Amino acid sequence: MLSISVPCMATYSGLVLIPTADVLGQGEYCIEPQIDDTFGGDESATRILNFQFGLTPRFEMGLDFDVSDEADTRSYLNAKYLAVAGGENKPAVALGICNIGKNSSSSPYIVGTQEFTSVRAHLGVMRIDRKNRLFIGADRPVSDKLTLMADYTAGDENYSSVGFDYAVTEKFSIFGGILIPNDSDADTGFSLHLVFSGP
Repeated sequence: MLSISVPCMATYSGLVLIPTADVLGQGEYCIEPQIDDTFGGDESATRILNFQFGLTPRFEMGLDFDVSDEADTRSYLNAKYLAVAGGENKPAVALGICNIGKNSSSSPYIVGTQEFTSVRAHLGVMRIDRKNRLFIGADRPVSDKLTLMADYTAGDENYSSVGFDYAVTEKFSIFGGILIPNDSDADTGFSLHLVFSGP
């Protein structure tokens, strides 16, 4: 799902723009009001209400509602399965699909996540607008509450991002980032999520 000139993907466990091999635990939920816009402010903001659920220890599923004024598609499904749990010397690997909706081109993907001493690295491929696009990212906790992250998705129509996740409480965090277009003529944007989660 692309909106205005800011990318907007159905929410999955991941960084600002890319998925990771993380999945919600069984019985866990995540509710995220999300707003995406450009810094230029000359277009309508995209507003989405995301719901994500951990259905089994390795499988999460979500339903997202685009409540923007001019949305072509109002609801989207997404799902992710942790195929390989990973470990000290091998990455976790997940298979997923997002943006399943009417008038929308769904995006299947595969992603690996490897933990190192102070950082986690993520690498994968996603089908976006009928093109296979490589993506890469990393995240690093800098305190008990704050995690910093960055990602890149190949293709002129796609974006890089730098972002953060700040845990205000055990069940509420603020998550967001700056979206930097690969095409220098496109507008820089932002994505901001208020994340409510729990069992």
